[in-house]
Amino acid sequence: MAADNFLVSVVIPAYNSGLYIREAIDSVLNQTFSHLEIIVIDDGSTDDTLSIAKSFKDERVQVLTQVNAGACAARNTGLRYAKGDFIQYLDADDVLDENKISRQLKMFDPEVPGILFSSTWARFDKSIYEAHFTFEGVFGDFKPVEWLVTAFGMGGMMALHAWLVPRSVADAAGQWNETLLVNQDGEYMCRAVLASQGVKFCPEAKVFYRNSTSARVSSNKSEAAQLSKFRVCELNATHLMDVENSKRTRKACANLFQHYCYKNYPQAGELIEKADEYIEGYGGASVVPGGTTAFIILEKIVGWKKARKMERKLMQFKSSLNI
Repeated sequence: MAADNFLVSVVIPAYNSGLYIREAIDSVLNQTFSHLEIIVIDDGSTDDTLSIAKSFKDERVQVLTQVNAGACAARNTGLRYAKGDFIQYLDADDVLDENKISRQLKMFDPEVPGILFSSTWARFDKSIYEAHFTFEGVFGDFKPVEWLVTAFGMGGMMALHAWLVPRSVADAAGQWNETLLVNQDGEYMCRAVLASQGVKFCPEAKVFYRNSTSARVSSNKSEAAQLSKFRVCELNATHLMDVENSKRTRKACANLFQHYCYKNYPQAGELIEKADEYIEGYGGASVVPGGTTAFIILEKIVGWKKARKMERKLMQFKSSLNI
């Protein structure tokens, strides 16, 4: 089948996204690839999200509504209704470049139909014109296990909407895990990568990731969020080890937990101790902590844990002085 004949289903979960959802939907309607269906799932919003979504008169826009159950449940609802040959996920506060989908589809090879397509992505606050694109270690073509080993070692991420997922891969990956509060996309895409025949990177395709809406910030601070982030590490390590138990995958899993420690100490409490146990069980990590210049100096003197606490106190002190 020629790329122009594919149908792409764009799944947009939305909860109290009235400030941003119009821009997100417009970025899909403005795609140079037009054979699309847009499925907006209003997840019990209490603002004007639903009315804004329904205001679009384009017949490609479908609006569903459900009792608030979380982004994963909303995405699962969207998947059940999606008829496309490819799935494009898009959060309601993020944006696609107008050529994103068309450029990725040009890379489709009918001889290898189970390939995941990724793209460049950059953060922004108010305007996508603020976005500055920088190279990430996962920007490239990889076999499935190689992609995860690289991603776990970096401790970074691939924005969810940077992916274009063949429906066959989405079906093989299964449903979104509705028990997870934070980093659900990392766990889902880990399964999707392993269910694929590999990852092909499209450097010309671009997406924009909004830095911090109030919902994202508040959800990442809770105790439940910390547990979710740790649970994602456990699940992803299991997913990878179930496919390949080798020296490189054990090191990758140790690095995954080490990055968790670096990013979440000391607020994660006892979960740091559990992560340390995993790191030891996998044979030790190889990644080193990063941070401010002050942290790097202190880390060499007192170790990374004490240095992280001291760095945090220094930042709090500067904040109190409005420095």
